[in-house]
Amino acid sequence: MSDCLSPKTEKILKRQGKSIATFRACALVLRDQIASVRQLLKAIQNKGYDDATHVHGLRVACRRAQSLVLFFEAAAPVSLLDPISKRLRKIRRATNEVRELDVLIENIRDWRVVPNRERLLRILRKQREDAAKRMYDALKPGFHSKTLRKLSKQLSLSLRTNSTSTDEPSPLLETPFRDFAISSLRCQLEDYLSRRPSAWNDLEAIHRFRIQGKHARYNLELVSVVIQKKTAIKALKAFVEIQTELGDLHDLAQGVSMVQAQLESAGSLTLAAAWQTIFDRERRKLSRMQKQLPNQLSDARFQSLHRHLKKLLASG
Repeated sequence: MSDCLSPKTEKILKRQGKSIATFRACALVLRDQIASVRQLLKAIQNKGYDDATHVHGLRVACRRAQSLVLFFEAAAPVSLLDPISKRLRKIRRATNEVRELDVLIENIRDWRVVPNRERLLRILRKQREDAAKRMYDALKPGFHSKTLRKLSKQLSLSLRTNSTSTDEPSPLLETPFRDFAISSLRCQLEDYLSRRPSAWNDLEAIHRFRIQGKHARYNLELVSVVIQKKTAIKALKAFVEIQTELGDLHDLAQGVSMVQAQLESAGSLTLAAAWQTIFDRERRKLSRMQKQLPNQLSDARFQSLHRHLKKLLASG
């Protein structure tokens, strides 16, 4: 089952993908994903901000929802989608600091050798506690949840009537969803593959490419529901493997950056020495990984992914 759909919606798309209009599919899919975001906001509102799983889950749900908003923007009116996208972005950004500290705390716990481990963990947990309070104030989970619910209802109503106050209805809204989905995904994947970094030592370019890949992968998961091909499994597997390696590099680079920030703000020579040891070690690991990346993400890997995707979308 696709992570972005309820069982009911997935059943509808599987059975009616060739005939259901894009406007109805858009309303169903975004309703489900917004409901997922709202559920996680409710968990955080009920003191769930102490749970790293809830914070990470909220970020993933927001990213998925934003990917789907971008996916449908060629068909649905901008005046309906833009407020949803902005709200999701605001929610996700409010979680950045807490998520970064969660990752660093997890690393400090898991790394085999860490000087002054318990002292560092005490400091990081206090920072996380303070950051969680700031996140909660910025999130205003009850307010954002109600606003998203209102925007979702407005979107569904406007798409059913195929009208808005500011936009001309798009003819794509009446297109069978399967046709729209395959065409849109094909364009998105071609754009993604064309943007592969020319140099794997540019961390910012790699990050942008990885984020674009996240959007494409989430939308591929959606489209695979209506294509219903075994090749979807192979395409998704190849996609996930590449994204995982890019994610590992990003996590390591992010970790180095977070350790450096702790080093620069260390309150004693003992703490500074501990963070310096960790920083030097992780920076060496990052350098080794960057050197290995061109071999790991070779032309052959991307050519294989391209073949899987081409086969998957051939019937479109």
